[in-house]
Amino acid sequence: MESDIQDALEDLGFRGELLDEGALVTASRGDCLTVDFMALCVWLSEQLNCLCTIQEHVSEKEDEETFRMEMSGLLNELGCPHSQILGVNGLAPQANRLLLLDYLTSEVQALKMIGGEEEEEKMEIDNQAASPAFDQVKAILQALDLPQPSKESTVFELFSLIEAKVRALLSKAPKDHLGQPLLIKTLGDKQWGKVEEINSQLNQEYTLRRSMLLKRLDVTVQSFGWSDRAKTKKDEISAAFHPLRKSLSATAPVTIPDIIAARSDLLRLTKTSSGEIRDKMQCKINKIMMGKVPDRGGRPSHVGSPVEMPSFKKRTEAPKDQRPSSGHGGGRGGKVQGSEFLNSN
Repeated sequence: MESDIQDALEDLGFRGELLDEGALVTASRGDCLTVDFMALCVWLSEQLNCLCTIQEHVSEKEDEETFRMEMSGLLNELGCPHSQILGVNGLAPQANRLLLLDYLTSEVQALKMIGGEEEEEKMEIDNQAASPAFDQVKAILQALDLPQPSKESTVFELFSLIEAKVRALLSKAPKDHLGQPLLIKTLGDKQWGKVEEINSQLNQEYTLRRSMLLKRLDVTVQSFGWSDRAKTKKDEISAAFHPLRKSLSATAPVTIPDIIAARSDLLRLTKTSSGEIRDKMQCKINKIMMGKVPDRGGRPSHVGSPVEMPSFKKRTEAPKDQRPSSGHGGGRGGKVQGSEFLNSN
C-alpha cells in the first residue's frame, strides 16, 4: 500500500521527503501522530477543498487532539466507507493511518478525474497530472478497441460504453469463458483491512525477492563485459540491455483488484517443462550447443572403496591367580617373585 500511496501523491503534485522509500511508513509509526503525517493530511484536505465544496477543514499540523477532531469531521462529511478510521480514536493503529492516506488520495484522484465539482458532468483530462486510475481506464478503452474519452464525455457515459462493450463480447464468447472467480465470498470492512495488511506484507517479501533477482541479473550482465571481445562492444551491450532493465521494477505489482479479478484457473499449476509451455519459451539461446569441456571427474564409479576399520575385539584379561611381574630382583638369592610358577609351567 505504501508504494501505491506514494505513486498517487507524486501524480497529484506532492513534493517532499515522504516520497522517499520507507519514509511514509516511518511517518505513520508511533503511539502519537507525527508532524509529517498530519502535514500530509492537511495538504490532501486542501486539495479536496480546491476541487469541491466541503464544510469541514483540517488545518492543524501540530496539536494531535485538534487534528483528530477535524479529521473525524471531514471523514464524516465525505461519507468515508471505512468505519475503522472514523472517530477520534480511529487513527491509533498504523494500518489505519495508511488506509486514511489511501482514502484521501483516492478521493482527490477521483475529483481530478471527473473535473471537480464545478464541472461535475464533464471529464477534465490533464495529461500532466493523470492519475493511475485514469491510466487504467485508458488501458481498458484501448483493450476494448473503444475511442479515448474527450473533455465532453461524462463518467456515466464512459462506463456505460465500457459495460455495453463487455456484455457484447461476453455474448459471443464460449460458455464459462471467464471461469469462476477465485474469491466467492463477500468480505466486510475489517476483512478487507486484513487482506490489505496481508497483501502489504507479501508485497514486501515479493519486492525483496525481485530485488535479489534483479541484482543477480545486473551482476551477470556485468560479468559478460569482462571478456576482451565484450569490451569492444560495451556501448552496444549497454544500448540493448538498459532499456529492458529500466522496464523491470523491484516493486511487486500485486494489488487488491488483482485478487478480485483472479479466476479459479490459478489453482491449476502447469509445469514449465511441459510441452505446451516449452513451445512458448523457446528462444535462440536454447539452440546453442556447448563444445567439449574439460573432464572434471567426480564420478561415483571412479571413487575407491573406503578403508574399513578393524573389527572390535574384546580385551583378554590375565588369570586371577597370576601376578604381573615387576621386573626387579627380590628375596634372598636374587630370585624373582613368581619364578616358581613360571618354572612349573
